[in-house]
Amino acid sequence: MDWQWYSNPNVMRLFIHCLLKANFKRKKWRDITIERGTFITSYSKIADELYLTRDQVRGAFKKLIDTKEVTTQGNNQYLTVTICKYNDYQANKKDKDGDGTTQIPDDSHTDTNQSPTTNNDNNDNNENNYSLTTSVREICFENKVWVEAIKSNYALTQPQFERYLDKFTKHIITQGKTTTCPKDYKRHFIHWYKKHTGKGMGGKKVIEYNKPTL
Repeated sequence: MDWQWYSNPNVMRLFIHCLLKANFKRKKWRDITIERGTFITSYSKIADELYLTRDQVRGAFKKLIDTKEVTTQGNNQYLTVTICKYNDYQANKKDKDGDGTTQIPDDSHTDTNQSPTTNNDNNDNNENNYSLTTSVREICFENKVWVEAIKSNYALTQPQFERYLDKFTKHIITQGKTTTCPKDYKRHFIHWYKKHTGKGMGGKKVIEYNKPTL
């Protein structure tokens, strides 16, 4: 509570959000090595997750960067965020001698077809519930077979699919649900999409639906 940004709600929320999103071990994503304490995102994505504007997110990041809480590196595709003192906040485990030192895993053989965040077990067949704001959307989004099937079946472009996925995630959260498993997320997404758009297979309009509910 003595932290200088504790009284700034946007900066405090962003920093805690980054701590929760950061990878707890090194991994590969799309042939890119993402280190422990780092994660890949975008200003727009974080704005959606925290219900802030892009300018608010950029401003909060600037404060965290100025005080060396995080570093960022961006390009035209994504933003890489690194927690500067991640090991101080998220110790891995004590060594065998119990001297309190932390061990940093060198996990260079991880599956390349996972999402860029490894703060949960990203197994699409796992029935465990995951946080909607941190992992389950990414788990499903990285399932290329499912993504291509949805796009093909409902005549969606990649940007359209991503926008609907984001809208669906927000919809579930506004309904008071904060966790779900990938299987239920994918099933409810199709149900919601049909009600939200009134369209079925092939993008054909089939019926006028009322306000979408799960």
